[in-house]
Amino acid sequence: MSFVAHSGIGVSDLARSIRFYTELLGFEPCRTLNMTSDQVSDFLKLDPPADMEAIYLMMGDFQLELLTFNPGGENHVRDRKMNHAGLTHISIGVASVAYVLAKVESYGGAVVTTLPGNLGAMIRDPDGQLWEILDGAYAAEERLRRG
Repeated sequence: MSFVAHSGIGVSDLARSIRFYTELLGFEPCRTLNMTSDQVSDFLKLDPPADMEAIYLMMGDFQLELLTFNPGGENHVRDRKMNHAGLTHISIGVASVAYVLAKVESYGGAVVTTLPGNLGAMIRDPDGQLWEILDGAYAAEERLRRG
């Protein structure tokens, strides 16, 4: 049986990111994982010491892992462009695009671009990760579209 277990995002301020993802985007806290440098450095190819704390958040069947390390690394997220190879963005449906856009800056994020009619927008989280937010009804319709 194959399935997507989770997606992980490195963050610089765990409390700020938890607030952004739970209060603004609607994720629900699930569990916490703390690992010492001895447990993670080899597996993650990090120079020790690099203790890790992870908070897992749920939205439907999707699990998001917020990772922070001590010491933290450099942030190169904002340097990525959509046409670079690798993860470009994550897309979610929200109850109100207008609500998220009105609040995103107060949660430490930023609006990048918007679609007409509040159908969607590209936003950045407090560390610069790009998220596409779509009107929930529109996103559900598009998800089921075939061909």
